Amino acid sequence: MPNIKHKILGKADGNFDPNQPDTRLFIDTLDAKFGNLDGADKFFFPRCNSTNRVVAWKKENYQLDFDFDTTKNDADGIMIDQLRVVGMLFNADDPTIFIYEDKKRRFFLLHGGFRCLVPELKKGKRERGIIRSAFEDFQIDAGDSKVWVGNGIGPCCYGAEHLPEMTDFSAKVPIGQATRGLRAGKRSVDLYQLIYQQLVEGQKVKPTHMQFDTKCTCCDGMLELDPKYHSDCRSGQLAGRNAVGFWMT
Repeated sequence: MPNIKHKILGKADGNFDPNQPDTRLFIDTLDAKFGNLDGADKFFFPRCNSTNRVVAWKKENYQLDFDFDTTKNDADGIMIDQLRVVGMLFNADDPTIFIYEDKKRRFFLLHGGFRCLVPELKKGKRERGIIRSAFEDFQIDAGDSKVWVGNGIGPCCYGAEHLPEMTDFSAKVPIGQATRGLRAGKRSVDLYQLIYQQLVEGQKVKPTHMQFDTKCTCCDGMLELDPKYHSDCRSGQLAGRNAVGFWMT
């Protein structure tokens, strides 16, 4: 079994927004914080846009810089089956989903945003969510999978009354109430519980093979002068992006 390594960076480490106006600043920030990782040679991240697409390393690469590749088209998940290739996601509240298959020696990074998990209802139908897409398209073995989920917003702060799923219950969405922050008192979605449901009930992943880090990117450190993580919910359009990286050595 290869060694699995990871790195999670937040607000103090810079802004990892790939869509910021200064692309060179984004690349320089990546290079400064990820360029000298132990056991890492290449870096790959999806061009996220709330899709259910998962792309394999080297199947749809676009070279952004010498060591940094992204996907040619929009995607919200990646699969990496080579050593020393770092898979990355950049978020500002949406959880990261990491799935590792031991026998196939590969891992997946999925963007756990609400619209990736629950696509919009169109003409009475929904497309598959990104978790189901990954398991079906890549024939992931649920019994051989180890899962980590974290670095996202909690139901304490999310608040989501604008979503039609708050009144249309055709999707199995765990609804509660936000208790903190700017959206306190509003109906809220528990993204961690939603991901758990889709993995366990939908794909039959064993709960004993899963680990959830449910700290909230919005309120974790909110009382400090400089919060630990970028958060859309807390900062709106001024929010930057955090960074999560996984790789095998």
